[in-house]
Amino acid sequence: MAEVDLIPKEFRRAQRLKRGLKACAIAYAVLVVTILTAKLLLGYTLKSEKGKIDALQSKENSILQQRQSYDELQAQRTHLEEYLTILQTLQGGPKAEEMFVVIDRAINDSVWITNLKFFRAGEKTAAKSEKQSAGGYMVLVPKGEKSAEEQWTNEVRMEITGQALNHSALAGFVKALQDQKEIAEVKLQNTSEKPYLSDYAISYQISVRVDSSAGGS
Repeated sequence: MAEVDLIPKEFRRAQRLKRGLKACAIAYAVLVVTILTAKLLLGYTLKSEKGKIDALQSKENSILQQRQSYDELQAQRTHLEEYLTILQTLQGGPKAEEMFVVIDRAINDSVWITNLKFFRAGEKTAAKSEKQSAGGYMVLVPKGEKSAEEQWTNEVRMEITGQALNHSALAGFVKALQDQKEIAEVKLQNTSEKPYLSDYAISYQISVRVDSSAGGS
């Protein structure tokens, strides 16, 4: 006996469609859950990484502050060391009154002084180039090999201005001054002729670097 299909074809199609829609709904739900889970994981990862970045930024700021403090302390240390060096230098070296004795030993009757300045250590001055006198005569008697452009800083030094009857007398004064054991170097900065009585005298300016190891204060 032949079987008779009593279920209408339309019902079967509806059932298949229903099952397909159910499968699609399940797949969509799974996709939504997967996306939400991935979003939550991504948010947590971003939050964690942001926390790490903030921690690194905070550490970097702390390092920069420490570096700034270190640089400030180094600058203070350098300043204090320079100040200490100046104080130590000021404690040594010859007395000003001793230099008058030195000058008195070197000067001759044809040379006289109109002004004398005595400088202790730490007074910086610009380097002065050597200049020739009006007669083309220059006196420079260094001890050792020191540059003529050397700046005399942190030294005991004198600046002497005055007049001499002639270049020969001035040269003798400079040579005798350089020969004194208390003197490290003598530089004749400039000379010029100026009227003196019925004739002319040689005006001069001398820079003297004193040997800081000589004498004591």
